[in-house]
Amino acid sequence: MISYISEGKGIHAGFFVTIFIFSLLGFYLLRVSLWNTYGKEELVFSNNQCTYVANYGWFKDRVKTEPFDTTNFAKNPVGYI
Repeated sequence: MISYISEGKGIHAGFFVTIFIFSLLGFYLLRVSLWNTYGKEELVFSNNQCTYVANYGWFKDRVKTEPFDTTNFAKNPVGYI
């Protein structure tokens, strides 16, 4: 792109599309690498609701809340062969 512009051929809309696509790809790869390095899941149970936040170390994902009616939690063993 730099050589194309420096030769005097101008700027095209495709440059901005390419920059946008590679920016999204870079952000996604940053999230995956931070999750694998510093990632934590934060669950908070309070007053008939559960709050979930994905903490990536450098930034946090949006807060997700899920209401529930009962407070009965059970552990069911899963058998593996």
